[in-house]
Amino acid sequence: MDLGGAPTINGNTINNNPRHGITVFANAFATIINNTITNNPGDGIYITESSAARIGFVGTSETTASSNTITFNGGDGIVVTRASNAYIVGNTISNNDGNGVTVTKVSHAGVCDNTINQNGGHGIEVSQGSGANLGSETPSTPPTIFELPNTTTVNNGGRGLECSIGGYVDGPLGTLNGIYGKKSVTRGCVNSLSPPF
Repeated sequence: MDLGGAPTINGNTINNNPRHGITVFANAFATIINNTITNNPGDGIYITESSAARIGFVGTSETTASSNTITFNGGDGIVVTRASNAYIVGNTISNNDGNGVTVTKVSHAGVCDNTINQNGGHGIEVSQGSGANLGSETPSTPPTIFELPNTTTVNNGGRGLECSIGGYVDGPLGTLNGIYGKKSVTRGCVNSLSPPF
């Protein structure tokens, strides 16, 4: 979807496409809910060229996520790149060949309350002047889906979180993990994780 479009993609099985499962580009905005996105040779969801997406919910007043299952894709589960933005809440992102979530090239993502398991790369990777907010340091009682941290129950193939090249990360690390450890923050990344890690 492109050129300023604003579709809602709801309740589909999206598989075996020639490249990515879903591409959002050229100033588009997409709401992506209740889908199974699997077995695509590229990334599960690819957001690029100053585009935006809500992935796993429709509105910020929601109390439960409208979860997507993003699994067994040949690239990353979700990529947010080239000055794009995404709010990624309450999804299962697992068994993708690359990272679970990649935020890169001057982009931003809120990444909360997702299960990020057994991806071939890192659970979340943030780089190249981009940032990720991982829930709230001071959640409500009870916490909302937009405040909860992310969860790993089966380690990812790299680290739980990798941040480098002028990126920033903020919020609770949760149980994000990988076979090489919970996190690596290097090469100019601003580390605002809480509690301090």
